[in-house]
Amino acid sequence: MRAVFDRVSSIIEDAKHKIAHTINNTMVQSYWSIGKEIIEEEQMGQ
Repeated sequence: MRAVFDRVSSIIEDAKHKIAHTINNTMVQSYWSIGKEIIEEEQMGQ
């Protein structure tokens, strides 16, 4: 029974790491896009 618990715990931990990685990538992409929009808007106004 302990082996099953350990495998399930491992699956959950792996999922948590994947979720965190996906969220971090999405945040970086979002911030990059926001910065790009701001720069493009500033350049059009000059």
